[in-house]
Amino acid sequence: MSGEQPNILLVVLDSLRAKNTSLHDYPIETTPNLTSFAENATKYTQARAPGIHSIASHTSIFSGYHVEEHKLFEHESKLNEDNSIWSQLAREYGYSTGLFSPNVVVTEASNLADHFQHTVGPKRFTHPESGLTLRDLEDEVSTSKFIKNALKHQKPVRSLLNGIQYKLKQNSSQNPEAERGEVYISEFFKWQEAQKGPWAACINLMDAHYPYVAQPEFRLYEDEQLRSLGGYFESPMSRQVLSEGGWWALTTLENLYDECIRQVDAAINTLLETLKKNDQYDDTLIVVTSDHGEAFGEFSQVSPSVRLCDHSWGIHEVQTHVPLVVKHPSQTENERIDEPASLTEFPTVVRESIADNDSPSFVPESQQVLTSTYRVPEPGDTLPETVNKEDYLGPWRAVYEAKDTSVTKYSTHREDGAIVTIDSAREYHTTSREYPSQVDETFAKLNDSGVKSGLNDPDDDIEDRLEALGYMR
Repeated sequence: MSGEQPNILLVVLDSLRAKNTSLHDYPIETTPNLTSFAENATKYTQARAPGIHSIASHTSIFSGYHVEEHKLFEHESKLNEDNSIWSQLAREYGYSTGLFSPNVVVTEASNLADHFQHTVGPKRFTHPESGLTLRDLEDEVSTSKFIKNALKHQKPVRSLLNGIQYKLKQNSSQNPEAERGEVYISEFFKWQEAQKGPWAACINLMDAHYPYVAQPEFRLYEDEQLRSLGGYFESPMSRQVLSEGGWWALTTLENLYDECIRQVDAAINTLLETLKKNDQYDDTLIVVTSDHGEAFGEFSQVSPSVRLCDHSWGIHEVQTHVPLVVKHPSQTENERIDEPASLTEFPTVVRESIADNDSPSFVPESQQVLTSTYRVPEPGDTLPETVNKEDYLGPWRAVYEAKDTSVTKYSTHREDGAIVTIDSAREYHTTSREYPSQVDETFAKLNDSGVKSGLNDPDDDIEDRLEALGYMR
């Protein structure tokens, strides 16, 4: 591929933890297509997300900074555009860039979508062929201007109804059918096929994210009692669990989660096969991973009295250990890397791929991988008054290092500490309850990078949709 710039494709399977993938030996075949992809690519068995929620992890992936260097903790945070790999690819290397995702955190609440030249965001209000929507016009469009444009549209009646629905927020909650991965992959290919030069894209798919509703063809269980659990929880689920209990129901949701993983894995197959059909596969750097995992009532490893719900607090392996499969341009042989790997290395891997360096790695030069989160932040106002806030407030921190044939995790949460030995995504155990001083020493070396450029001011509609995704607001 020497002499030509590779295409860049980052695929983030939102909320997908490594433990529940057959790629990582889960006994249920949830990811046959991802496993097949790894047969001619590089599989990282010990990859870690930079944080446990979308804004922090995506910012680290996009910028190359650790969470406590960029300090983008809130959903509405803004990253300086100059520090985004996507802006750099367009400005310095001449790439066309695109973002495709129903993730409201990435596309609307924060400013991360602003770093791309083309964005396809949430489709909660209408299918793209079903008329004009307010999102087709600039922000804060007037009613009169919308009506004028709707009447000019080839589907004027449908367009006007869309506007009414938008204003009334009748469709502000999740719509799993309209937001399934296949929809956004289709949008990606519409864009990709129109590109004349090198392109770089991020596709974030939310199929495996709460509320865990898979389409019928991906169901593992035909059990109405199980399916009714989807209606047991109200958003935000985390607050309900803390206030009312229902941990038994949360643990059962893992069965629905597995179905959703099967669904997003099928979307991966569509993506890869279409890339091959379009002769775009061989010369593309393809990175398939996740921004964080999910917890279904597991007890914290570092603060054992605390139970974990989705990705609202904690630093557990189910939240941090993510799949990572990388196909370098022209790669045909498989490779397995067992050292700890960090998604924060993404910008470096991209630049080295463009420079035609041979198989750049997600293993940091320091041989240390850092993960941290400040969810829940001080003063913990989003928590119910009935709980002890100290149990949930951040920071939660972890440092990973290779040791013999396993990985050692040094983790802390406020005054608590633990050392965990990790053999695989499914095999880990706590070896010590002592407070590991090297965590504080490592994180003390991190400085504010100054890349945070303030906060957006999300409107009520975005706030409602964040809450529909299960986030405490």
